Amino acid sequence: MNYLYGAKFAVSAGRCTKGLNAMLLTTNYPELPNIIILDSEGIFSMERNDSKYDKRLAIFCMSISNLLIINIKGEINQEVS
Repeated sequence: MNYLYGAKFAVSAGRCTKGLNAMLLTTNYPELPNIIILDSEGIFSMERNDSKYDKRLAIFCMSISNLLIINIKGEINQEVS
């Protein structure tokens, strides 16, 4: 998100984002003057081993988004499909 949108979300090794970060992006398009960019922590990781939390976070992001970008680093496993 930092690279795509110029956000300044904190990054670290492992589960890069903790929780949910948001940024308001102002555009030059009259039909779409503002966009909210959300960056959530990774799901199905070993650091947090809490599937209920992962599911709630994923459903929340999907329910309020018009566009969802999922970075799975080339791995599609049973939990994602």
